[in-house]
Amino acid sequence: MRMGALIMAGGRGERFWPASRRDRPKQLLSFGMDQPLIVQTAKRVEPFIPFRQHLVITSIPLVGAIAELLPQLESHQIVGEPAGRNTAPCIGIAAVWMLHYLGEDCVMAVLSADHYIAKPEVFISVLQKGAQAAAEGRLVTIGLKPSRPETGYGYLELGRPVNESQGLFEVRRFLEKPDPATAERFVSGGRHRWNGGMFLWSCQRIRDELQRHLPALTEPLAEYEKAVGTPREREVLERIYPQFPDVSIDYAVMEKADGVVTVTADIGWDDLGNWTVLERLLKPDAQGNRTTGPFAGVDTRNCIISADGGLVATLGVEDLVIVKQGEVVLVMPKDRAAELKQLTGHIKKDKRWEKFL
Repeated sequence: MRMGALIMAGGRGERFWPASRRDRPKQLLSFGMDQPLIVQTAKRVEPFIPFRQHLVITSIPLVGAIAELLPQLESHQIVGEPAGRNTAPCIGIAAVWMLHYLGEDCVMAVLSADHYIAKPEVFISVLQKGAQAAAEGRLVTIGLKPSRPETGYGYLELGRPVNESQGLFEVRRFLEKPDPATAERFVSGGRHRWNGGMFLWSCQRIRDELQRHLPALTEPLAEYEKAVGTPREREVLERIYPQFPDVSIDYAVMEKADGVVTVTADIGWDDLGNWTVLERLLKPDAQGNRTTGPFAGVDTRNCIISADGGLVATLGVEDLVIVKQGEVVLVMPKDRAAELKQLTGHIKKDKRWEKFL
């Protein structure tokens, strides 16, 4: 068995505007930590999966920036998508790529470039357990122990134990984002886990499953297989990508396939959904404020403040998100942070402000 790591890095992270922009999305930001999220992701798994066995799939405009952040990777290890087509086509491309470069016995770990994991050592142990199950032919998802009722995440329901001492269970079913009362029940009942979108499987198994459940990928992937590693690879990708359906791997395969199991774990995971996540990542000051960058405040409480330079100064405010990034200042109530796309959508309608997105 040879492991490969697929790092999916194509998201835009609009809920972190104005820090996150088209040319600098969430996965390239550090949020007050030592390194950008994508660098943390690659280094986190490197003790188990060497850099030479990593593949990053991102959008074409971000290839250069990611190459600078991850100089350990060779140019063929960073693939630019000509168009966004969700996770199923991305994983299909990765399966073909890994079968070519890593061999027929390769096992793929699917990771997102913009997640935070507080317990990396535990995470490595989880990957090792999942890889063994994947090498035995199973489709594996990582079931994350919920720390709070969360309506913004998908869930999975545990079925029969496969190896309870290893935290390995059958997946009874996948569940969409719940309402608040259902989320409370999922957390208190103990039989549900967050579906964080991290998977392990043999490259051949997932390719077979994609052919079975998403036959529209079969012909384009066969064409890519002939071109991968040759001078024609870029031209073929640009031609076949528009043919791909826009569909997630959960919907295309995981909700339909047999032999799906989960490795359950508490790895201190967070998908960093919007600015309020800084309440979980940063220590508060004496007034409950979480801050990065220059800040001076009087009678300022329970605010989230991020500044890239200059000074943010506040007087007599509370429960706000304040972000200064370049020429843009964002101010909003914390309890409306999840609605930020409404504002960026409004800004997109006015050509005067396009340069700020």
